[in-house]
Amino acid sequence: MIECELCGRRGATTKAKVEGSVINVCGDCVGFGREIPVVKIKPKKPSPKLDGMEDEIVEDLKEIVKAERFNLKLTQKEMAEEIGERTSVIKRIESGWKPPLKVLKKLERLFSLKLMEEASNTGVKKKKGKKELTIGDIIEVS
Repeated sequence: MIECELCGRRGATTKAKVEGSVINVCGDCVGFGREIPVVKIKPKKPSPKLDGMEDEIVEDLKEIVKAERFNLKLTQKEMAEEIGERTSVIKRIESGWKPPLKVLKKLERLFSLKLMEEASNTGVKKKKGKKELTIGDIIEVS
């Protein structure tokens, strides 16, 4: 139990600013200062991964997007409106920019095809007993 920093009683459950200092106080002593509200921060949820594998964008994304746009007979502006993005986003994708996942998902729905593929296995194996991959696991010294 935390003690009140003013009277010494156990059970100081509140933080208060008293004469410029933030201290732990009990319910009786909170009136000597201004109560500081507790702000709770929710931790970010990690994005779900399947079996530790990550997906990566298909290598020829710009060609696929351009070809699919022509197949649908859409201009860049029309395609942007169709997925709720700016025309500049489509232009950037068709010039080689890798868009965020949110935009990729919209394009996948529009084209009815996958633009993400399972990450290729690099063939690098961790040494037994190690929890993390290190640079020493990757580099071969000859």
